Amino acid sequence: MHNTLKGIMSVIAIGLVPNIAMSLASLFIFMHRPLFHIEYFLVAICFLIFPRFLTFLILVVVLSIDLFISLLPGFYFDLNGLLDAINGIVFLNLASTASL
Repeated sequence: MHNTLKGIMSVIAIGLVPNIAMSLASLFIFMHRPLFHIEYFLVAICFLIFPRFLTFLILVVVLSIDLFISLLPGFYFDLNGLLDAINGIVFLNLASTASL
């Protein structure tokens, strides 16, 4: 009973900590993200099944992917805005702005 309760508490803690951290970061970075991502809870369940080192690596990979997607500005454009931004970059003439 004690191990079961300890396992449940660790799953909740491991699942909540990255979600809370990313939610707090979203307040400062202005990224739109759901309040909870279920993948952190799934990785937390893996802590009960797999060796801790392997699961820690999985957690780092999932967190890295979440940070990459959350911080990449292309995910926050609608398709027309993204195409306009790419079009503006392609036709940007940096030579005309350089001063000699």
